[in-house]
Amino acid sequence: MGPNDTRNKRYNLTWVYPVDPGFFYMIRLHFCEFQEEINDTYDDRVFLIYIANTIAETSADVFGWAGGKGIPYYRDYAVNMPHNNGEKKVSLSVKLQANPDNWRTRFTNVILNGIEIFKLNDSSGNLAGQNPDPPPTLPLLPPTPQSRKSDRKMVGVLIPAVVGGATATLALGLFVFCRRRTFSDQTSSDGTSWWAPYSISTNKSSKTRNSNLPSDLCRYFSLAEIKSATKNFDDIFIIGVGGFGNVYKGYVDDGATLVAIKRASSDDEQPLTWNQRLQTCIGAARGLHYLHTVANTRVLLTEWVKQCIHEKKVTEMVDPILQNQIGTECFRKFVQVMVSCIQDEGNKRPSMNDVVRGLEYAYQLQESSKEDSVELSSLDNEDGWLLREGMSSNTSIEMNENSSNVYNNGMSGIVSSLQAR
Repeated sequence: MGPNDTRNKRYNLTWVYPVDPGFFYMIRLHFCEFQEEINDTYDDRVFLIYIANTIAETSADVFGWAGGKGIPYYRDYAVNMPHNNGEKKVSLSVKLQANPDNWRTRFTNVILNGIEIFKLNDSSGNLAGQNPDPPPTLPLLPPTPQSRKSDRKMVGVLIPAVVGGATATLALGLFVFCRRRTFSDQTSSDGTSWWAPYSISTNKSSKTRNSNLPSDLCRYFSLAEIKSATKNFDDIFIIGVGGFGNVYKGYVDDGATLVAIKRASSDDEQPLTWNQRLQTCIGAARGLHYLHTVANTRVLLTEWVKQCIHEKKVTEMVDPILQNQIGTECFRKFVQVMVSCIQDEGNKRPSMNDVVRGLEYAYQLQESSKEDSVELSSLDNEDGWLLREGMSSNTSIEMNENSSNVYNNGMSGIVSSLQAR
């Protein structure tokens, strides 16, 4: 709208929105008066508002509604949009016009800062409108003689191209296969590093289970190669320091391949305490309880743990740094939870919820018995706290009467001492 008051009172500003018929709509109009000349002495800007061709306001005064300049204000209106001769969309209009009968208004320019339209469900709770019309289908034209000739030319070009591409791909595949075979023979004959499938052998039989990883991803390096790559672990090759040792930069394959090598350090400056490691176990168990997609066979420690328990060398599984930090009862509970998790039969293993509560109970025992730490090696020869019969045959371990883990009819659980707090 312009500065001509006569034209402003004769015409209006209009917004039109297509909506679904048969529903109520809430229209929210946002206003804010910014013009400096507007004041509260007169009705400086008063105008009309029409919604869906029906008058909604005869004296819209933004300054009076908001109570001053620069104050945002909105008003809500509800309107029903009926069906119109079966049309799938109807027009919802919002019009603003200066009031031609209000001679006191100094400014005939109307203002509107924003519009929101909310669709309200009908009496049956429905919000869906009618399906749109499908796109028109184009009539099929009969092929012309010229198009037939072009199709024949295209086929004549495509066939040699496809045959040539297939031949090139086959030749490239044969070349790569022969190249890899030659490289494999060379690396296996010089006795340094080689590529081979990673396997896990069990103590029960000579049966070997191969990993599902590709053999090309499992390269073995000799200690001599690692020392040569890092110049015998020279400090100038250190690129980082981890929680358990230094990380070195190195070059293998005569300097052609850059690698990162981590060397474990036995005298690490910041080893984790037993409490920190136990809290880490609890956090990991909670995460696994949430994900519940884990198998203990993937950790690759099950067979070693079973062997330590069978040979009464449970304390060999403990980091020597932690020997004087672990409470006796806490260690017993921790081992019992661990043993219950490596049962061969699934119905004898505890749920992750039971594991979480068992570890939390072990943590409580550790916190309440800080002065009860003893030399853990004495527990290897202590009878009664963990029965080890049957580990070599079926790895089934039963808990004694004082154990907190009980198994009843194939179901595992934790007794009252481990109930949720």
